[in-house]
Amino acid sequence: MRRSPKATADLRVGIGFGTADDPRQAASEAARQALEGSGEPSLTLLFTTEHFDQQEAFLAVAQLVGSSALAGACTAGLIGPEGVMPRGIAVCTLAGSSLDARTALAPIGGADARQAGRAAAGPLKGSGGGTLLVFPDGFAADISEVVRGLYDALGPEVLYVGGGTGDNLRFFRTYQFGERGVATGSVSACLLRGPTVACRLGHGWMPRGAPLVVTRAEGKVVHELDGWPALEVYSGRLGGIDPDRFADYGARHPLGIPDAEGNFLIRDPLRPTPEGGIEFVTEVPPNTLAFMMSASADDLIGTARRVAREARSAVERPRLALIFDCVSRYLVLQDRFDEELAAMREELGPEVPCVGFLTFGEVGAFSDVPFFHNKTVAVALVGE
Repeated sequence: MRRSPKATADLRVGIGFGTADDPRQAASEAARQALEGSGEPSLTLLFTTEHFDQQEAFLAVAQLVGSSALAGACTAGLIGPEGVMPRGIAVCTLAGSSLDARTALAPIGGADARQAGRAAAGPLKGSGGGTLLVFPDGFAADISEVVRGLYDALGPEVLYVGGGTGDNLRFFRTYQFGERGVATGSVSACLLRGPTVACRLGHGWMPRGAPLVVTRAEGKVVHELDGWPALEVYSGRLGGIDPDRFADYGARHPLGIPDAEGNFLIRDPLRPTPEGGIEFVTEVPPNTLAFMMSASADDLIGTARRVAREARSAVERPRLALIFDCVSRYLVLQDRFDEELAAMREELGPEVPCVGFLTFGEVGAFSDVPFFHNKTVAVALVGE
């Protein structure tokens, strides 16, 4: 994958975390810590968990960062220097004379998700490339089409990275932030120019057995595989499963859709339907080839290490690592998820501050064209 071509020699970065019960207190604590590192920022990233009044948290941060561009979201959990924070507020501020940040906060509901993505990109257009940080509502329909719409509008000169926003697995509502306020059912996006940025992603899942054909699918529901009820085929491939324990099997055996370069786009099974189909976290296109996938904990952790290593090797003077790691990986790895984060931090180096969140789907590209992924980890390394 490419790097953004332009660099700034005076990039300043600050990161802060707040855990107080009061949203304004927690947000103010995080923002003040961040501002100590960056000074007056050009860009502010705000990540929260669902435990807070989101409007109050936003207002507290906005008051402190002044005229800074702002983007971010409510998430399933924060990633910080000590691992996963299931409750808290994180603020990351960036400043520098050559740094330019344009943001958008746009609704993505409605019949034409691809057009919604194009519309969201409207305020971001300009000359040159850059890096697009993308935070769509993880519960929205057709997020893949939203990402395609962004790519339609901004093109291949831009790097794309980010993650779907969520709550703490309640599947109720999530929020997105822009400098103008708080939204839901929207995408928060920031086009960042100036710093050197390298984006890498991977997952570690490998195909198991013969390929399948998705013979009938509508949106997030796969009705048939190889012309038979999807649940029957899926269960048969695993030697028979207990439908009441479907979540356990689904977490460990997603579908993988291959591309021409041998990469796999992962799709995460969520639950069986009463009609014998399978509902997925993200849309699955009909008439496509797919494989059952599996991975060991070592496979997942090793891939995360490789992703971080490749990002680190592409940036000479890194100042910030943004990590977007799927909440499904967190659930699969359980106690070993800290090993995944530790492996990435080891490769990035102790001098590189890290912030990010547990995602409901990930935005990134194996080569040039971005997709919306599941069960994947993406790293954006920002440097001078």
